[in-house]
Amino acid sequence: MDIKLQSQLNIGLVCELKLELDAAIEASATSENIKVDVSKVDSIDTATLQLLLSFKQQLSIEKIQIDWHKPSDSFLASVKLMGLHEILD
Repeated sequence: MDIKLQSQLNIGLVCELKLELDAAIEASATSENIKVDVSKVDSIDTATLQLLLSFKQQLSIEKIQIDWHKPSDSFLASVKLMGLHEILD
C-alpha cells in the first residue's frame, strides 16, 4: 500500500488524510508494509504530525511496518524540531 503526501500539510487537510490512512490500515495485511511518500512535503503543521504519530502507533499495534519514502528536508526538519524523529523512525 502506498500513500503520497501533499507538499502543504495543515490542519485543514487532517480529516481527509486520516480517512486515507485509516483505509490503508484496513487494506493492509499484517505482513504488508505501508509506504508513505514524504518526498514532496514542503510544509507540515503539528496537527498533521500528531496524526502521523497516531498512524505509526496504530501500525505498530497491527504489526504493520511503515516505510517513510524519500523524506524531504522540510519533513525531516519538522519531525526533528518536534522531537519525533526517534518515535517516527
